[in-house]
Amino acid sequence: MNSAYILIAVLIVGFLFYSRAQANIPTISPEEAREYLNDSNYQFIDVRTDSEYDSGHIQNSIHIPLHEIQDRMSEIDSLKNKNIIAYCRSGARSSKATKILVEAGFDVLNLSGGVLSWKGDLTKK
Repeated sequence: MNSAYILIAVLIVGFLFYSRAQANIPTISPEEAREYLNDSNYQFIDVRTDSEYDSGHIQNSIHIPLHEIQDRMSEIDSLKNKNIIAYCRSGARSSKATKILVEAGFDVLNLSGGVLSWKGDLTKK
């Protein structure tokens, strides 16, 4: 019985730490993000896999899969003067990308809910 209580306590504490970490990720709603689609001060970055990107992406997005972010930092440096909106399928991978880019000094927002929450059209390659 004690081990069950310990397990529950560990799960609760873990969830609280995870929730707190996610709370520090700057986000933007899909409705707000749509307002910046044609704004030259904003750049959307799709951090999904190649096949996900090819199946449909937000117009004018740059495709940089999450696992390539660190290796392509010199390419991303050219976006330092822009506001970046990172997205993925659900918002989980892009929250990781957002954290990496914010720590590197970029102005980044994570698209809340990712492509699953996006109400606009997606462009196919």
